[in-house]
Amino acid sequence: VAMSVREARRLDRTGRFGRRTTRVADTGRAIALTNRGVLYAIAGDEDKARVMFEMAMLLKSKEKSASTNLAQLERRLASRDS
Repeated sequence: VAMSVREARRLDRTGRFGRRTTRVADTGRAIALTNRGVLYAIAGDEDKARVMFEMAMLLKSKEKSASTNLAQLERRLASRDS
């Protein structure tokens, strides 16, 4: 949805524009970290995968795919160690 120039200026003056774009950028970074973690897990590098998932969750605590993938990784490691 296109934002009017006047609305963008208003948000910029109130400081909300920066926070909104930062939230969007953080979400994108969290998704990218989650995807990287999945690739590491597929490649068999569980330590790096865990780090990527944890970083994604720190960046965006509501990133469900990161927590889901971390839980799956932990279950896989637990079953392998048993």
